[in-house]
Amino acid sequence: MHYTGEDSAADALRTLSDPRLEVSAHYRISRDRTIYQLVDERLRAWHAGVANWGGDSDINSSSIGIELDNNGNEDFAESEIGALLALLADLQGRYRIPPDHVLGHGAVAPRRKLDAGRQFPWRRLAEAGFGRWCDKPYPSAPPDFDAVLGLRALG
Repeated sequence: MHYTGEDSAADALRTLSDPRLEVSAHYRISRDRTIYQLVDERLRAWHAGVANWGGDSDINSSSIGIELDNNGNEDFAESEIGALLALLADLQGRYRIPPDHVLGHGAVAPRRKLDAGRQFPWRRLAEAGFGRWCDKPYPSAPPDFDAVLGLRALG
C-alpha cells in the first residue's frame, strides 16, 4: 500500500505512467472510488524499490502495488477506502493472501518510506481482515531493541 504523494489524481497518473521515471503500480485508487488497473497483476510493477519482507528482497516481483490518491498529509477519502477494501477482498480471495501480508510501503522499506502514512486507517483494514493492528498502550521496547531486526522477525 502506498500513497501517491501528489496533490491531484492527474499528477499521480502522469507520474505512474511516465516510463522515464521507472515507477509504477498495479492499481491506483482515486478519491472518488475509481480503481484504475495500470499494470497486469501477472507482471512486475516498480512500486517497492529497495525493500525486504520475510527474507524476500524482490518485493516488486512478489507483490501487488496499490497507490491511493493522497499527498501524505491528509485524511483518506471514505470512498477511496471503501474501494480499497473491495479490491483487497477480491485480491485476497483470488490469491489467498494472508492478512499479515497486507502491508504498507513503510513496512518493507522502513528506513526509506513512510507510506501509507499516519492517516492511513490500519485499524479499519485490520477489522476487515487485512493487515495488523495493535491497541495502545504499546509495551516499551528494551533499550537495546533493534527495530530492523524486529521487523525481520515479524515479516
